[in-house]
Amino acid sequence: MKTIKSALIGTKSLPDTNYNDELRRILREHRTVILTRLLHELPTYLDYKFHSKPSKATMDSIKERLLSLKDSYVSLENYKSTATMIETRQLSVLSSEEFYGEIDAEIKLFIKEQQLDLVA
Repeated sequence: MKTIKSALIGTKSLPDTNYNDELRRILREHRTVILTRLLHELPTYLDYKFHSKPSKATMDSIKERLLSLKDSYVSLENYKSTATMIETRQLSVLSSEEFYGEIDAEIKLFIKEQQLDLVA
């Protein structure tokens, strides 16, 4: 049995059976906490991370997409380094880096779209 520690969701045990399903559940739970917190401070995050103050319509689109991501399936392909770390260690500490990478990639689509609208 493997153990995963997360500053956001605590310590979780990963059983030897249904390994991938349980790992996806743990990763999804961690991502959900990140997204929940991020949604409460989204304008600040966008200004800090992307130096952008999106229009209300763009902000609503970003929120909608992040809510959709929050409820979506976790693909282990998106978290290869995390999955590999967990496979090779008995005790793993989850970092949020890959989670923010996925989130930022989603946000960038809307930020680019808004920038294109401003140029046109």
